[in-house]
Amino acid sequence: MRVTSDMMMRGMLKNLSRNLAKIDRYNNQLGTGKRILKPSDDPASTTLQMGLRSELRKIKQYVENVQSGITWLENTDVALREVGDVIQRLRDLAVQGSTSTLAQDSRDAIAEEVNELIDHLVQVGNSQVGDRFIFAGTRTTAPPMVKQLGADGRIESVTYEGDTGTVSVEVASGVAIEMNIPGSTIFSAVFDAAINLRDKLLAGDLTAVGGSCLSDLDNATQVVLQHRAIVGAKLNRFELTESRLGDIEANTKTLLSEVEDIDVAELILNLRMQEVVYEASLNVGSKVIQPSLLNFMK
Repeated sequence: MRVTSDMMMRGMLKNLSRNLAKIDRYNNQLGTGKRILKPSDDPASTTLQMGLRSELRKIKQYVENVQSGITWLENTDVALREVGDVIQRLRDLAVQGSTSTLAQDSRDAIAEEVNELIDHLVQVGNSQVGDRFIFAGTRTTAPPMVKQLGADGRIESVTYEGDTGTVSVEVASGVAIEMNIPGSTIFSAVFDAAINLRDKLLAGDLTAVGGSCLSDLDNATQVVLQHRAIVGAKLNRFELTESRLGDIEANTKTLLSEVEDIDVAELILNLRMQEVVYEASLNVGSKVIQPSLLNFMK
């Protein structure tokens, strides 16, 4: 095959263009810190890269779910602790009101304080995390504790208008953890005991105040303590899950870095070598493409 000057020129330009493209790629890799700039750079690694990035997005969502669950349970525990403190105060008032030497006016004053504590318990039962009521079951958009007032302005009863459904969050593929406790399992006994105590104080029934009322309050305390233990166990599980997800996320990021990040030292060496090749191509090209007869005819 006869090789012409035109063929040599086109070959030289093609090689120069290829060498410049490699230099440009190395520069872009150094600038971005990423080895894969487009799928065609490494199709197999691109597939793995996409899978790892998808996994990181899932892990991020799981972490957000876990943190949401922790916040929910921490607020639940605070509320239950407050309920326990109120019950203890009610018990102290019951002991005080059962004293036979106490005048009825004093018992009426104690009953008024009990009534205020009942109202406070309604507020605690309607505790929220953001705009969601934590003791409402799955009906988290409306207050679950609704009080009914008598003609005298006192609370006659408290109705639970939530449900017994569970609220859960996904913390892994196919794994969900319940994070709520319906208020009906806790507050019914508490409200009944508190309202009964107030009414017995107003009626001057010392036997009931010092007997069944104290017993009901003790039972309510046990209910609260049992549910605080449940909340504590759930909180521990969420915290362990959060730690595990943190480890998985770190390992996944390490794998992703190995797939897509550059080796700076190796890349700089390749860039320098490619620059040498490019310069050599220029030198060779200037010698190969000799002046033709046309140059002498000018």
